[in-house]
Order: sequence, then structure tokens, then C-alpha cells
Amino acid sequence: MSDNRQKKVVVELPEASVNFFEEYARKHGLSMGELVERYIQQLQSPSGRTIHPALSEISGAVPQDVNVWQSYQDYLLEKYR
Repeated sequence: MSDNRQKKVVVELPEASVNFFEEYARKHGLSMGELVERYIQQLQSPSGRTIHPALSEISGAVPQDVNVWQSYQDYLLEKYR
């Protein structure tokens, strides 16, 4: 069972780091808290890494029976004829 209670944390960082953090969060449509939570989840994952949400959205988009390498070679052969 996960604990969904919130706890406030105060962190002191160099101003340039905070400015970058705020801008990064804004550009990606996230709050600073969401970024910190994602980083913590990444640290907690068994491999230390998680799949980026954008990559997760497209995984499985190509059917398993498609030979991607052959399809790409065919595409290049046709393109440069």
C-alpha cells in the first residue's frame, strides 16, 4: 500500500540552478514538485532508470512481426534509386 500523504521540503540551491529548474519545468508543462517526484521514482527503480513517458507512449507501435531493419533498407534502396 502506497503512502499518498504530502510533506513539504525546503531546499537551498544556487539561484542559477533554481532559475534553470523553473524554466525547465515550465517548458515541459510540469511543476517543480512533479520533476522532483519523477527523479525520485527514477532513483528508486531497480535499474536506476525509467522509460521516458514519450517513449513509453510509442512503445509497441510497430507490430512484432515487422522486420524493421529490412523495411528501412528497402526504404533507402527505393529512395536512392
